[in-house]
Parts: sequence; C-alpha cells; structure tokens
Amino acid sequence: MEIQEYSEHFEFFLQIAHGVRPEKIDYRAANGCFLLAKKYGLWNVTRLIEEHLILNDYIMNVQKCI
Repeated sequence: MEIQEYSEHFEFFLQIAHGVRPEKIDYRAANGCFLLAKKYGLWNVTRLIEEHLILNDYIMNVQKCI
C-alpha cells in the first residue's frame, strides 16, 4: 500500500481504534484499516471492522486482507 493510500484511511483507522463506531465501512476503508491494524498490532480494530462487516452482510475475504 502506498503512503497516500495509507494516509487516506489513517484518520478512519484512528477513530475506530478509539472506539468510534461508524455507520458504514466501504471495502477500501476496511482493507486499509486491516493493513494498518496489522502493521500496528491493534487486533481489536480488526475484530471491530470484521463484526461490522458481518452485521451489514458485507461479503469480504478477511483472511486475504490480513
């Protein structure tokens, strides 16, 4: 992931890391947050996004993202 794409989702990632529950998460934002969570070791962020995607019936291969 390039730096520009990284910074695009970093603010969203920080909000989730601090407990903000967004109404919607699109695929690009979720993928960016998964990569950032992996880089910084914040597995709770991964779980929150995964739960949100499941609740909204969003089909995504989480294993592939991580």
